[in-house]
Amino acid sequence: MEPNNTTTGAPVFSVIVLSWNSIECLKRCLESLRRQTTRLFEVICIDNGSKDGSSEWLAAHSLPELVG
Repeated sequence: MEPNNTTTGAPVFSVIVLSWNSIECLKRCLESLRRQTTRLFEVICIDNGSKDGSSEWLAAHSLPELVG
């Protein structure tokens, strides 16, 4: 399901997630967003050069239901 505003088709708001060497926190955060009942948002993840595999995990586990 794509997030959108019913009149324009655009997301109503953006959730920006900043991450740096916090893969477990990132997983919990994105799982929490996945459980939301509204889909009127887009998720933007920004990794600050993590060395714990965060960006690789994110690339391998795309979340299409959270992407607009």
